[in-house]
Amino acid sequence: MRAGANFPKALLFRERVDFRKWIRGLVALIEHEYRFSPFEDCLFIFISRDRRAIKALYWDKCGFALWTKRLERERFPMPRSDDDVLELTPNQIELFLSGFDIFRSKPHEILSLERYT
Repeated sequence: MRAGANFPKALLFRERVDFRKWIRGLVALIEHEYRFSPFEDCLFIFISRDRRAIKALYWDKCGFALWTKRLERERFPMPRSDDDVLELTPNQIELFLSGFDIFRSKPHEILSLERYT
């Protein structure tokens, strides 16, 4: 995935998404429910119901790219807001994707795992 700072903006969708949705389903949400163009130079970030995982979708010149990240112990932050979609700056994107709670200025715990369980 391109580094988060390479995107001029990211849209973080506050509504929890069914993670069985794949590219086509997420593009449909972006276009029809939220009225954005999925082809703009933007990172579209969706969060799972339990907030342990995100899916990031973007148009990459000739096709869509979908990236997933799952946290092993903590949850992705979601601030209280009346807005359905939050716009993040390039710096906020980078911090959010690296496991930093940009809404409370608090990093996630760094894990040193020996094996995956």
